[in-house]
This record gives sequence, C-alpha cells and structure tokens, in this order.
Amino acid sequence: MILVYEFEYANSNENLAFFLNFYAKKSGFSYGIEQEGLYTRLYLEGEQEELLKFSDEISTLIPHFIFLSNSRVFVSDELKGEQKEFKNTLSNITPKMIQNFHEGNISACENEIFSDVKLFKDDIFEAVTKENFKEILDFAILNFKKGEGLKFKDLEGNFEILNFAELNGNFDILMPTKLKNLPKIFISDQNSQIALASYEKPVVELKTSTLYRQNHPNAPHFFDVKAPRDIFIYALCERLFEEGVNFVALKCDKELFKATVLENEYIFSNAQIYYKNGFSDFIEASKDKNLANFYLSADELGMKDENKLKVFLSKFEDDEFKIYTKNNDFEVLNLQIPSSFEEIFEMISKEEGGDRLVANFSANFPLASGSINTPNSFFSLFCIVGKIFGFNNDFKKAGVKLLQNAMDFNGPKGPRLDFKMASKTGFDIVKFVRSGMSFRLAGVDDKILSFGYLESFAHFIADFCDVLREDFEFKHILLQGSLFECKVLSNLTTKHLRVGVSAKFSKGLSLEEMRKV
Repeated sequence: MILVYEFEYANSNENLAFFLNFYAKKSGFSYGIEQEGLYTRLYLEGEQEELLKFSDEISTLIPHFIFLSNSRVFVSDELKGEQKEFKNTLSNITPKMIQNFHEGNISACENEIFSDVKLFKDDIFEAVTKENFKEILDFAILNFKKGEGLKFKDLEGNFEILNFAELNGNFDILMPTKLKNLPKIFISDQNSQIALASYEKPVVELKTSTLYRQNHPNAPHFFDVKAPRDIFIYALCERLFEEGVNFVALKCDKELFKATVLENEYIFSNAQIYYKNGFSDFIEASKDKNLANFYLSADELGMKDENKLKVFLSKFEDDEFKIYTKNNDFEVLNLQIPSSFEEIFEMISKEEGGDRLVANFSANFPLASGSINTPNSFFSLFCIVGKIFGFNNDFKKAGVKLLQNAMDFNGPKGPRLDFKMASKTGFDIVKFVRSGMSFRLAGVDDKILSFGYLESFAHFIADFCDVLREDFEFKHILLQGSLFECKVLSNLTTKHLRVGVSAKFSKGLSLEEMRKV
C-alpha cells in the first residue's frame, strides 16, 4: 500500500520537508518526498496497519507550521519523489523536545541544534548548551527573582526579560509563561492562539480585555504577544510559571517575525528568517528590496507573466498603485502630501464653504500646525487627520491611533468619507481631510470616524481598481505594504476586491522589506 501525505505549505523553505524526511527515514518504509509549487508530498510504501500507526505517530511529532494551510492523505498507485537531505538550521522547539523536557531529558532539535540563546552572565554572553543548561537556568531564575533584567541574544535579535507589572510603553512584547494565561489580559481567538503556538512562534497583536482595562485605565487596547521559541526560554517560562509568574516583559532591539491574523488567512511581517536562501540572497542583492519581494511574490502566486496591479501601502515608504504588463510598468495614482498643516487649511479655505468650515473647526478644536515631512502615503494622510482630530500630538502616533480606533470599533459600518480623484491620476487630499473635519464637528465618535476612514478607503481601492481594469485588462492584484498589518483594512480590502478579480497577499513573504524601527 502506498499512502500520500499532501501538505499545502505556503513557504518555499524546506522546514516541513526536513521533518517529513527525518521521520520517514526513521520509519524504515520505502519513501519519497516531492515538492511541487505550494505542495509538499510524502509517499510511503508499507503494510496498511503499520502505515496507520506511523500516521498517528507523526501527527504528534511534526510541528504545526504557520505556513501550512491544508493537508490530506490519499492512496497512490505509484511511489514518487526523492530521498535527499533538506535544510533546517533553526533551534525552534518541537513537540519531541517539549516531551523530552517534561520527562526530565534535555534534547536537541531533530536537526541536532540545541539552542541559539546566549545569556549575559559574568560580563559576557554565554552560549546555552546541554552541559551548562541547568546552571544557566538556575542563574536566570535567581536573578529574575532579585528583580534584575535578563539580557540574552539569539538569531532574532537582542532581548531583555523584565518583571511584568502592567502593560505600558516601557517594553515591546509580552510573553506568557503558558499560553493558557492569555485570558487574564487578552481576548484571543483560536487562529491567534494557533499562530502563537506554531513552530515559527510569531509575534501576534492581541486586544486587551475590557476587564483588564477597567482595572488598568491607562493600559493600551492592543499589545504584541509572543510565545517562547527556544528550549531555554521555554524552560525559563516553565520554571517561572511554577513560581507563580504568568507573564514576563520583553525589550527587543528590532522588529520580529509577526503574523497578522485575518478572517481567512495569515499575512506576515519581518519573515526573513523563514525565507529560503535563494530568496534571501536575491532580496539582499537587490537595490530595491521591496521590488524584489514583489517579483518573488508574483511568481509564488502564479501571476508572474500576467498583467497585474501592485497595491503597495506602507507606513514607512511612498505608496504605489502600479500596473505591470509584459513590456511595461507605470504608476496610476499620484499622491502628493502637502508640506504643512497651514497649507492644508489654506487649500480647504479656497474651496466653496471651506473658509467657514475651517473657522467653525478652529472655534471648537485646536488647529494642528507645523511642517509635514513624510512619505507620500495614505498612512501619512491618516496621520494628518489623526493629528487634526487630536488623537495624539505626535504625528505618527496620531495615525497609529486612528488605525487602533478602527480595530476597536465593533459596529457594522462607519460614515462614508470622501476618497475621490482630483484628476485621472491625482488623489483629492482636500476632500479627504475636509469630509473628516465635517463629521468631527458633527460630533461623530473617534472610533466610528476612524473606522469610517478605513472602510471608505477599502471601497475606494475596490472602485479605483474597477476603473483601472476597464482600461488595462488585468485579472490579478498583489497587495503589499506594512499598512496591511491593520487587519481591519486588510479584511475590508480583500472583501470588496475579491469580486471578479484575484486579489492576494503573498503567503510566505513579508508584506514589506527593510522595515524602519
């Protein structure tokens, strides 16, 4: 009998294939592994009873991968694939390591890598090994109990573990000592918990519960959460949980691999440590790393040789609405951010009724002022209106607050804001700002107004794409850029775009390369 285990694995790295090969080789069965596009297949030949026993065993031993979307098992007439070594150089914890740990045995990963953690001890960063594991763990526990921060570094970056009292801006990530502690602070759905528990251990942004915010009025409504990735940090959390510690705070020196949990899929930021070598090399060698990402994503999604629209919405760079054909590429939307708030209000005042609007607004709210030096992006526009509405005095934080307000809104719909074109390719910034000021004067709630901006933006993207399709006859839209980390915008955009067009995010690459912290 030949069984085929087929996995739809959305990343071109070899991590899944490595584990399939490892356990297939140990089984003693004749086997082969086949990789074809997004699919990885393990072919096994043996007696039915033994194959079923193997199926039960590997279901508990092979990690759950966040890049794995579907799997199935079926019978084949032919043994296909090949036997070769697949690359995996990560120290991420696996079910086997966790099982051994709880049985009192410290073991390496299946790839024979034990840990990549180096803990700061006696004025140096000392590598954690099986030989010094208990000594360094005891040292870490003792110093944590004393209230001292624990500094360590690994392949993801440099970190400091601190005692946690309450959520605030003094640290970057909250790590539960066990995932079952999450409800003490957060609302987390099943897909978020699956992501946190996955082999890759991404950061996931979770919403704080109403009860927690009642007891901690200054707590943020959203915060980044991450589970331990390495066996040493896992063991540290286990020991701390036994001591009654539910969470620890983490400071880190750069942004980490992050999953945004959408209604029907995950999308990723800072996923570079999970790229296969060829992708990493290609992107690193490219002058425009986001363009390199675009070409790789288009190839991954089967739209490489097709006419397509790139919608790149960034919190750090200029936005792009760009048509790609076989022989050409060109921008189809021009966004020019004004140089100051004074210029914006002057532009509004020149329109009919605009001077009265500005006068009424200034009578009720402080008028924002000062120069604007920012990328030409819709996020910059959200920062502008966020500051005009008084969401925050800091320009960028005002935009972030608008996005968070929208994610915090629980209603069915918001007001329709003006997202219009001033010309065939020029966006009308005046109407964008002016319509929001009118709703603000009318007393529309912060959350409703913020959600209205994102909902109206999603409708604008869909309507604009419909117009472009009539002129340029494309069937594919590739969605990219860090602004899509806002799940409200991502869900609304894909909801409205998926009628009559293939609108997709990359399944395995980052939304945006070369992120600025």
